[in-house]
Amino acid sequence: MSDHQPAAAKGQSRPGRLGFVVTACLASAALAAPIAIGATGNPLKEGVRNPAAGSASKETLIIARTRANVYGTRQSNVGAGGAAIYGCRTTADRTALADTSRSTPCLRVNNLSTGLIHSFRFGTGSVGGVYQAGASDDNDPTARPFITNATGVATGLNADRIDGMHADEIIAAGRAALVGPPGPKGDAGAIGDVGPRGPAGRGSKWFTGAPAPPGSLADSQPGDFYLDSGGVGAGDVYEKTGDAAWTLRGNIEGARGAPATGDQIETAVDAYCSQSGNCGTP
Repeated sequence: MSDHQPAAAKGQSRPGRLGFVVTACLASAALAAPIAIGATGNPLKEGVRNPAAGSASKETLIIARTRANVYGTRQSNVGAGGAAIYGCRTTADRTALADTSRSTPCLRVNNLSTGLIHSFRFGTGSVGGVYQAGASDDNDPTARPFITNATGVATGLNADRIDGMHADEIIAAGRAALVGPPGPKGDAGAIGDVGPRGPAGRGSKWFTGAPAPPGSLADSQPGDFYLDSGGVGAGDVYEKTGDAAWTLRGNIEGARGAPATGDQIETAVDAYCSQSGNCGTP
């Protein structure tokens, strides 16, 4: 009791001070109860472990009814640290991953209406998040980041690998699978109808002249031949191998013989005269 406050008479109450204290206690309890009483029934304390020892055995429920874009709880950090961290020690039944009673997840979000279940957004960074399998950065080739029963196309999702293979490897494997062993020889088909008569063909033609053939020789076509009949190239044979190209294939003229003697000439003339009967007596 303060030395400056007069003492009350014995048995006399102080309704003003007592009423203030009671009212303040009730108001504090009414304001603190919805947000500060944990599952243990004790007030939640900032900056320390809650509860100080042991652990809660029941869920702590926070129920809200708000309008659109207003949330039941909000956790924010205006410093450089994160907003929330959750830890658990659940196990998974790989045969029933969608059954929460057998595979309880650390974080479970249920939308009981038709809206979204999550929305992640990041600012100017180049990576939006990390799914890490295991305690180290070593890759586990059997680990899957998530599973889904949705089969629609995820807009903007770029899958680099499927079943551990890149796209070009999948294409190569698919092409290889399309080539099977040769099948048995089939039965001979029926003889088809006789086709229409084709236009009259033109065989190879021979041309002759001197000297070598010009590329624009009239009526000539590839496959024709040309004999140089005089000049330096006498006996040369050309084949037309293009629209204006002639290719030398060889020479059919034999080597020049030796000059005939007088006796040879006389013998030849007698033989001609006896065969033709055109030689008279001089």
